Formats: sequence, C-alpha cells, structure tokens
Amino acid sequence: MQNVCKVSANYNRFVAEIVAKTLNTVGLEGVVNITESPTGFSRFAMVNGLVYERGFVSPLFVETMNQEEEQMGA
Repeated sequence: MQNVCKVSANYNRFVAEIVAKTLNTVGLEGVVNITESPTGFSRFAMVNGLVYERGFVSPLFVETMNQEEEQMGA
C-alpha cells in the first residue's frame, strides 16, 4: 500500500508514509481527507464519525431566505 501512496504523493516518501499509516488506521472502507496545512507541519488527526451512503431528503432540512424573512416578520 505504501508504494501506491508513494506514487499518489508524487514520490514524496514522507507524505506517502503518513497516508499509508492513515489508511491502515481507518481501513479500506474509511474516509481520508487531505488538506493543506497553514503551519507547514504534516500531521494525522482522526475523527470518529459516521458517513451515510444513502438516505432521504426532507423539505424540513432546507432553509431558504424566504423562510427566514417570514420568521423575522418581513
């Protein structure tokens, strides 16, 4: 897996090691997000959570400007 990570990281060994360790930690079904660090340091942070692959959409989950204006009495 580290070789695949190395190719994906443009042959940067340090980044490849971090990504490989992360994938080993979260597993192949886990989600990994890579973002640019404003500090220049590379780190691994794990957040436990849940990702829904399927679900339903309800109009109760949506707020628009019109609804907010109506609630404010406009």
